[in-house]
Amino acid sequence: MTKSGFSGPFEVLTHYAASVVAKLINHDQVTGGLRLVTGVLNPVVQEHMTRAHGGRWQARFAQRHPRTGMTQESLGDLGYLVWVLTKEETAFRGKLPGRVFQLAHRVREARNLASHDQLNDLDPAAATTALQNMAEFVTLLGSPGTGNEIRQLAGRVKGAAPNTPHVVKPVTAPSRKKGKGRRAAPAPRRAAPVPARPVVQVKIGCGAVAALALIGITVAWVVFGPEEPDPYQGRFKDEKVGARLNGGQVEMSDGYHLELLDEPLKPAEGLYDGQLAFTGGEISAPDGRIVVLTRKEKLGYATCQAATRYVTSAKAAKGLRLCLTTDKGVVAGVAVKSVSRQDAHVFVKLDLAVWKGRK
Repeated sequence: MTKSGFSGPFEVLTHYAASVVAKLINHDQVTGGLRLVTGVLNPVVQEHMTRAHGGRWQARFAQRHPRTGMTQESLGDLGYLVWVLTKEETAFRGKLPGRVFQLAHRVREARNLASHDQLNDLDPAAATTALQNMAEFVTLLGSPGTGNEIRQLAGRVKGAAPNTPHVVKPVTAPSRKKGKGRRAAPAPRRAAPVPARPVVQVKIGCGAVAALALIGITVAWVVFGPEEPDPYQGRFKDEKVGARLNGGQVEMSDGYHLELLDEPLKPAEGLYDGQLAFTGGEISAPDGRIVVLTRKEKLGYATCQAATRYVTSAKAAKGLRLCLTTDKGVVAGVAVKSVSRQDAHVFVKLDLAVWKGRK
């Protein structure tokens, strides 16, 4: 194979791998910053809310702002803490700088972005801005030391890989021009050529080609993982948006997940596949896009498509109703019919409706 034939595919693959690694590193920096923010915001929220409403402030807050699934465990969820901070004006307004509430919304946006693993949207500029907002946020909350830690994470954000591979231009000797009636000026002494970048000519066999292909497949698998069901392909391709694709009742044990388009619906062991999982008494989604419905909201496609009060999980309890959406377009309405125990095992019985949503 020629030099150019080797360097083209190889450099494209190298560029792709470098971009993926940079996005993964940036994602780690952002999630690390979010963990630090949670550690600072948790005691601030508890202190101000306890001072304003007493030790049972969560119950009172839930009555004023109905949203099923709020338990003591929610205090470790950044989305819940920001929700309390921005909703409970009497406890925080006038006691914290006004800038805190502006930054709180930006922190929530960063948290949603990181929770959904949208690597393509997490470019270096977005990651840096998110971390800078977090640093300012915790500093205004009275933790400048943590702010400095988050600024250090911002300094580790990786830039994008070069968009174009390096091209070595051939070196041409200067030409001599003959003048009329005059002797041409002597040509300058040609210096020894300086190699711009060493290029190794390698003959690539089938084994090397297979190795390069394996590298590309491995990188893609690590980043994107197994594909979730796509309602825009296969047997659901011609269904209209809003059409019901699947549904029924299913009973799940702790540590199991569901593929929403599997027929029949059947739980499978493991928590990191599928679109809905049950563990520790909570219902969760791998991409974190769950919305817990209030008593006044009707469980249906229109409600689920419009709702955006995303949380990462919800405590399973009889009567709980929630919506779940995915980036592929699967939308599900979930109603908890019962929660039961048998020895050390916990089971939840769900009634599901699955629709084709917008991508």
